[in-house]
Amino acid sequence: MTDYRLEVNWTGNSLETGKMHFSLHNLSGEELEDFHLAYTSLSRIGSKGACENATLVSRDANLHVIAPPPCTLLPAEEQWSFAVTGLERVARHITDGVSSAYLVMADGSTRPVSVGPFLPLDRDIRPLRGSKAVPEPFDNTAEPGLPLSVLPWPNDIRISAFDAPPTMLFPAPETGTDARRAMMHVAELSERLFPADSPPFSLNQAPGARPILFRPDQDLPEEGYRLTFSPDRIIVHAAGYRGNVHALVSLGHMLRGARQNPHLFRFPAQGEIVDMPRYGWRGCHLDVSRQVYTSEQVGRFIDILAWNKLNVLHWHLTDDEGWRLQIDAFPELTGIGARRGPHEKMPAQLGGGAATVAGYFTREQVAELVDRAARVNVDIMPEIDIPGHCLAVLLSLPDLADGQEAPDSYASVQGYTNNALNPAVPFTYDFLEKVFAEVARMFPFPYIHVGGDEVG
Repeated sequence: MTDYRLEVNWTGNSLETGKMHFSLHNLSGEELEDFHLAYTSLSRIGSKGACENATLVSRDANLHVIAPPPCTLLPAEEQWSFAVTGLERVARHITDGVSSAYLVMADGSTRPVSVGPFLPLDRDIRPLRGSKAVPEPFDNTAEPGLPLSVLPWPNDIRISAFDAPPTMLFPAPETGTDARRAMMHVAELSERLFPADSPPFSLNQAPGARPILFRPDQDLPEEGYRLTFSPDRIIVHAAGYRGNVHALVSLGHMLRGARQNPHLFRFPAQGEIVDMPRYGWRGCHLDVSRQVYTSEQVGRFIDILAWNKLNVLHWHLTDDEGWRLQIDAFPELTGIGARRGPHEKMPAQLGGGAATVAGYFTREQVAELVDRAARVNVDIMPEIDIPGHCLAVLLSLPDLADGQEAPDSYASVQGYTNNALNPAVPFTYDFLEKVFAEVARMFPFPYIHVGGDEVG
């Protein structure tokens, strides 16, 4: 909870960077004095920036510290308003505004500040909810086409009859262990994503359920499958485990759609579906450095990828804003580099306020996530971002820094100064060899991504 509120608006057009308007509201019931306002924002004050009714004390990448005019006293229930011009770029979206803020008191203590939405002052913003901009639900039964709920749309569909969905699907008695394991893992996936739904799969027969027969077909690609439907059974043709998982996910889509929206979708009763991915690498990137996520949140993200048949998680584990992976050779990386805040060696940045933001993934958590992902056809590619984007590394291990390098001698596009590994420092190679050796042991994927971008 907080007793202070920061409201921020913007005026301008595409021909200028515009002006940001700030109002700090004191709702604490007490007079506020001897303070600075710290805030993080993608809309940074540039080298030619100016403040009205305020002074820019410092700017560290996205973290700005602003002082009110000397001897300012902000009474209870009053507000201090100021503006800044000379932004580095035009604000175009709500996320270009202030993402977090806090007060820094004269004794060094901090107080949290809540932040209002970032909206333009010179145009009308109307909500879409309830307006004609929100389309009506599409009724598939009123249009020509197949009433199937499945994503992505399969390569070839030849369904001649539909029916109400079975209560669930179960493996035929002769099903082998690998196919049963695939069904168990897809069942667990569905139950994690939709815990309130009736289970789509069971390893045991149940009233109203329909059996699945698994038939190996080495002519199909690894992730391809063919589904053959009849009123009394479904046959899954696949080359192996990955094809079986994709087939079962598609069956889960169709079963859930027919249950949840029977006015739109039906379940196949006769015919065939053949599908295989167009691209072997279907990836999605997740940055856990700039914002901290828990192991369970990453696990849920993996589940969402699997349910949509994406198969590579590009896991961005390190950046200027934090190091998020346990490395036994260098405990400082997580002891220092995984902590960010006003009282930490790593300064607060986007999304971080008065409280310390901290977190990293242990070796045990990584092992659990790698196993969880493999069960549902998702590989994890780790990224250790070098040689730029290494502020967290250099603050954690100062021996990596070049002692002859002048402060602020170069800057990244994000505004971080002196944030790159130096190839002329011998310790750089010992550091990288040890880090990548541990990363390679944690992740079975054949590639490690090394970033390589935006070196100042």
